[in-house]
Amino acid sequence: MGSFAVFTWLLTVVPVGALAQSKQVSTFSDTFGDGRLDTAKWIASDGKAPGTRGHDVGFFSPNNLDLSQGVLCIKLTQTREATGIRSTGGEIRSKEKFGYGVYEFTMRMASTSATRDGPGSVVSGGVSAGFSYIHNS
Repeated sequence: MGSFAVFTWLLTVVPVGALAQSKQVSTFSDTFGDGRLDTAKWIASDGKAPGTRGHDVGFFSPNNLDLSQGVLCIKLTQTREATGIRSTGGEIRSKEKFGYGVYEFTMRMASTSATRDGPGSVVSGGVSAGFSYIHNS
């Protein structure tokens, strides 16, 4: 049994002070449009995902990141094994640390589409998220 999910991301971070002045000045942004992960900004996770317990195990693999369509697509595969479900997805982490501020994430929700604008179906149990997290927050 396997499933496939694609996420497309456009990430822009806008500081609060700039919004207060009605000027949107990005201190950090990435459209992922040049076909490769900018390793000056991002770290591709590789290894066991935190929080996996028991028979269902999750992993991150840089091989599940695809930037060939000018956006960041993250593939998720799930396989049923004798000991449980094995999920392998992808994750990128910013090299920058961000605290208080306004963050804007634009992304397509997970679907079975293999292209950025193609039709796709949702799969039961799928979750799409963008979040800010640091030090067990």
